[in-house]
Amino acid sequence: MGVVAQSLQREEGPYLPSFTFSSSSSLKDQMVKKFSKNKHLNVKRCIEQYGAASHSSDPDFLIGVERLCRHANSIGSNTFAENSYVFLLVLDKVHHHQTNEYVQDQWDAQQKKTVKDLLKELEVGLPKTYLHIPNNFDFTIGGKNVDFAKYWTARLVELSSFTVNINKRIPFQQNFEHQDTFALRIFVGFDTVRVTEPSAGKEASLYVYSRQSGRLITQYDDARTLLKLSAGGTMFCQGLTIIIDDIGGHLPLNPTKEQIAFGEEDRGEIFKDNLFAWIGCMVHFYYNHQLDKFGKKKTALTKKVCELSDNLQTRGLKSLDSSSFTTYQLTSKPIGQNIRVDKSSVKEKPGKDTLYRLKTSKSSGTKSSRSTAASATSASTTNGRKRKATNIELQQLSDDIPRRKKPVSYRETETDEEEEDGELGGRDDDRKQPARRATQNGRGNANDSTDQSMSENTKTTEEQAASDPYTKAYYMDLCGDLTQRRLKDKAKIKELKKKIKQLEKQMKGE
Repeated sequence: MGVVAQSLQREEGPYLPSFTFSSSSSLKDQMVKKFSKNKHLNVKRCIEQYGAASHSSDPDFLIGVERLCRHANSIGSNTFAENSYVFLLVLDKVHHHQTNEYVQDQWDAQQKKTVKDLLKELEVGLPKTYLHIPNNFDFTIGGKNVDFAKYWTARLVELSSFTVNINKRIPFQQNFEHQDTFALRIFVGFDTVRVTEPSAGKEASLYVYSRQSGRLITQYDDARTLLKLSAGGTMFCQGLTIIIDDIGGHLPLNPTKEQIAFGEEDRGEIFKDNLFAWIGCMVHFYYNHQLDKFGKKKTALTKKVCELSDNLQTRGLKSLDSSSFTTYQLTSKPIGQNIRVDKSSVKEKPGKDTLYRLKTSKSSGTKSSRSTAASATSASTTNGRKRKATNIELQQLSDDIPRRKKPVSYRETETDEEEEDGELGGRDDDRKQPARRATQNGRGNANDSTDQSMSENTKTTEEQAASDPYTKAYYMDLCGDLTQRRLKDKAKIKELKKKIKQLEKQMKGE
């Protein structure tokens, strides 16, 4: 038996006494004899307090011992009697969410409600806190069995698994061949419970589980900025959930085991950058891969995730360790400060334990790039705005164009921020400026080109493209792409203008 009590603690250090008893004689007699010794008088006073069964009762040592004996006997007489590894946790004088409203004549009733609320909170919180409790581990709260496999497996839509290799000492740009690395497992899915709960946030949430501590150590309710993903609008939302499983126990922890202690590593900043770059790469790919199934319409994706909340499975679930979730065969490459997946290499392998799949009906199923581009172009004409379809068509043509040097693509160096209908950011002039600057090469300064229309810019650039394949590729990769983007942040627009200038100088050099 172990005793955890605030009254036993001292400034010199924690005190958590434990005692061993024999089954050969009376348990009550052994307890009375052992706790009556002078060196255990402080523990005896705790047991006396436990003997005050109600708030109005006086402390009683013998009643406390009798209560402890009944708990011990209950372990040996219930369904756990044949198991050698059983423990019982007894909570006494619980002060959980207690307020000043506790009054003398209502104390016991309020105490019961407090305990009931705490047990309910533990019933929900424990499966979320502990990720790798095996299926043969029986845990009950208030006589009700707790299913640790149910929390994530039952609620995550299109649950997929990725394994990446992280280097702690060398930047990923210099060491992309996975030398001297450790494996990290990433689970990604859409939380259908969180999406349908009005008060819950819908942004991408990150949960970090450590094998050293055996539990959840930290979580980020909105991890988009941390992972260098677009944090504007509803991109990377829809209850997107990322679970980090440190399968090898390589993540260093701070003393309270509540954060990753990158400072404990020789090159902690490099380790941190590599870690979140790889996580961000997998999340960026996963989200856009699922979004493509719905024609890049976030409202359609959200609707489908919400629909699946009506048929959640709660029985026959397996733990994350023993489950076979959807995986992907893919290759990645470093792009500036990010890592991105080569979409042409992707091959999806559906997992039998991925319970809820994101599938579209025949009427709204995934279309080819050209049909999607055609429908998007039609919609843009109706609304009087340029749409992403133009860029999709141009990108298809650019694949066959020879380039003398590795091209610079805005989509690969900047975070994606593709907005839906009605989610425009910034003024129309702000969105047109990058395209005007992109067609400026050899035609005067920015002020001279500002008054020209979009059609004139496009015509002039296409004339240049006809004679120079590199200029044509540049136009399709940069000008065509930037023209279609919805930019909200003026600082980002300024940064894009600066990048365009640099690319123009590079073109002149070429």
